[in-house]
Amino acid sequence: MKTLALILASVFLLSVHPSAGQSANLDRDRIPLVQLNGPWRFHTGDSPGWAASGFDDSKWSLLSPEMGWSSQGYAGYTGFGWYRLRVDLPAQHEPLAVYIPFVSNSYEVYANGVLIGRAGKMPPERKVAMAPRMVFAIPDSVTASGQPLELAIRVWHWSHFDFAKSGGMLVAPVIGHARAIQRLRELDTHETFWMQTDTELNLACNLLTALAALGLFVLRRKEREYLWFGFAQMLWGGLALTYLLISFAGMDYMIAGILLACAQAGAQMLNLEFFVTLMRQPKRVIYWTAAVAALAPALLVLLAEAGMVPDAAPFIGSGVLSLVYAVSVPALLIRGAVAGSREARLLLAPFTISFALNVASTLGSIPGLAGRAWVQSLLAHLHELVHKPFPMSAFNLAGDLAMFSVIAVLVYRYALSRRDEERLEAELQAARAVQHVLIPDQIPAVPGYRLECVYKPAGEVGGDFFQIIPLPEGEALIAIGDVSGKGMPAAMTVSMLVGMVRSLAHTTRSPAAILTALNQDMIDRTFGGFTTCLMLHIAADGVITAANAGHIAPYLAGHEVPVYNGLPLGLMHSTQYTESAFQLSPDDHLTLLTDGVLEARKADGELFGFERTASMSTHPAAEIARAAEQFGQRDDITVLSLTRQPTTDMAQRLAGAGMWTAVPA
Repeated sequence: MKTLALILASVFLLSVHPSAGQSANLDRDRIPLVQLNGPWRFHTGDSPGWAASGFDDSKWSLLSPEMGWSSQGYAGYTGFGWYRLRVDLPAQHEPLAVYIPFVSNSYEVYANGVLIGRAGKMPPERKVAMAPRMVFAIPDSVTASGQPLELAIRVWHWSHFDFAKSGGMLVAPVIGHARAIQRLRELDTHETFWMQTDTELNLACNLLTALAALGLFVLRRKEREYLWFGFAQMLWGGLALTYLLISFAGMDYMIAGILLACAQAGAQMLNLEFFVTLMRQPKRVIYWTAAVAALAPALLVLLAEAGMVPDAAPFIGSGVLSLVYAVSVPALLIRGAVAGSREARLLLAPFTISFALNVASTLGSIPGLAGRAWVQSLLAHLHELVHKPFPMSAFNLAGDLAMFSVIAVLVYRYALSRRDEERLEAELQAARAVQHVLIPDQIPAVPGYRLECVYKPAGEVGGDFFQIIPLPEGEALIAIGDVSGKGMPAAMTVSMLVGMVRSLAHTTRSPAAILTALNQDMIDRTFGGFTTCLMLHIAADGVITAANAGHIAPYLAGHEVPVYNGLPLGLMHSTQYTESAFQLSPDDHLTLLTDGVLEARKADGELFGFERTASMSTHPAAEIARAAEQFGQRDDITVLSLTRQPTTDMAQRLAGAGMWTAVPA
């Protein structure tokens, strides 16, 4: 034992003083520790009298305390077993203690028939302890000067550990002076800390990567893969923490088993969610197979604790299911790589290596292979692959490699997303600049009419547009429309349409002719998408000529004007547009709007709708837009109102307000 050698050396050196002329007495300064290598007397079964001093155990078997009884002729035995050993004590000695590094499972320690300590509890309570490095003080009252000390250890090996092949003592106890025993325990704890360095680093790495992934999720809440990986790493960290608690502080086996099984099941399920979300894969047979393999071991542990399945079920089932999971996850990555996922290709190698090592570890525990020397040698080499600067297992190294490869992929993915966002932001800025030019800041004056317009885009860049083009002789052309799509493509379509409308206004005043030309040009220049557009020609005498390409009809006096309606622009080459004409009398209020008003929606799904729009159409444009926005804006809102100013001609003033007829132009 390394720690025993250390403490022997340290105690020996402390006993030698550098003073000149002083001598050392090996008898007086002998090392006050003895490792109880035995062999110990051993017997299966249970009897209170076996703890007594002077009990005749000469017919009991002789066992080594460093191998467990399962490896010394008692394979498969579970239940009670007793160890006994006589220790010769010096006539004079300091207070004594016995140090027991590890016993599987619960046990009691007796000195000359007196119970001096226990770890865990015995049936019927069945509280199984995982308690390493226990120290039990031997009271002076149980030892007699010059008389031997008879130690007895009563062990209960739980049937849950039948497949562990490790019942009883696994490391030889040590007896000696209490102070030296305590120092030995401290050194052994330090050595354990050193041997568990890779697990401690694994815990730190899991927590750091969890924080990194959750931090990325905070920045990009729509990308759930960051969330799943972050939570998975927290659970893997909890798994490592539980192992460390078992190694250093001890823990009830049933609690530890439930914690380990549930943490592993949760971490594996979150890893599955991470992979299918990252690769945008549907949840098919491979996913559900892996999900069952991840969750079933935890269920078996819970059922075994409740006594609903045999105690050995978790050991048998978890081994088989871990193989299924270890094969399913690389299969998911292979499927993703074949489907063209860049992330799957980057993660395939590290995760395949990690799972291959897990498969090797599981196969090495199969009864037919576990006893072979070459299998044990290989597993021992894998468990301590690296010795310097500290011990590290191949399993933790491969797991850390896979873990950091995921972080590298997530950071790379985040960088790509940021680059795309910056590109889109640049496009949006360009689109906003284009739209700022196209949407007039000031409404042009049209003699004899009062115009009001309100434009409220739903996002950074809207798809609505309107144009007011004054013409000679008090006339004007008005266009209002809605381009399908958003962002830069919609802004470019709007710019093309507005440019064409302005250009066509120099050659024709016919709304139908303008729409026909726009339709032809959109089909030739765009790929997919369409545009609704309402085109009006305003005459000085109040005659309105309209042509409509799938847009909402104008409202007059609270009613829709029945204009002829054609297909939206950009759908068919052969589309023809028919003009309608109606008279606008003095004080008549004509309202044009886009579907953002009609489609405003409350949280419960209620639409603003046609009836509410019609009833409000006589209100000012700003009031209509504000009502739709407050109702629940979902799309761009544009409202344009046209009011004919009163004239001094009494005949025109007395003409029926809001009276119109739709006639072909």
